[in-house]
Amino acid sequence: MATIRERRALDIGVDDAWAQLADVGGIHRLVSFLDGADVEGDRRVCRIAEDSPFPGELVETILSVDGDLRRVAYVITASPFGMAAHAASMEIVGDAGEAALVWTTDVKPDALAPQLAGVIASEIDHIAARLNDAGGAR
Repeated sequence: MATIRERRALDIGVDDAWAQLADVGGIHRLVSFLDGADVEGDRRVCRIAEDSPFPGELVETILSVDGDLRRVAYVITASPFGMAAHAASMEIVGDAGEAALVWTTDVKPDALAPQLAGVIASEIDHIAARLNDAGGAR
């Protein structure tokens, strides 16, 4: 499995950032290519925007929403992307004076990693901007 890890500094506090990230049903407000999400128990179904190159759904199992670690962990169990396996986490790290978003993804087959890394790098910038905007960046 290939691992992709990206980190972006945030202009808001860890508590404000975590409040947004912990809302697993609101992930479509952070990720640019999603236009909705439904959560039932630990199952999240994310609707990919119709104008995306890969419209459809991402079916995920939410493994953990950990307020102490400020971390959401999930696996994608079905998608239009041809992944044999995908596990990821998003977390807010730092303290009251400095916060960052860290997105770690493990994907198989390894050959998908370069393309997925580009998507994650672009999306983490978008997510950080949305977190900052919604959280009233300093």
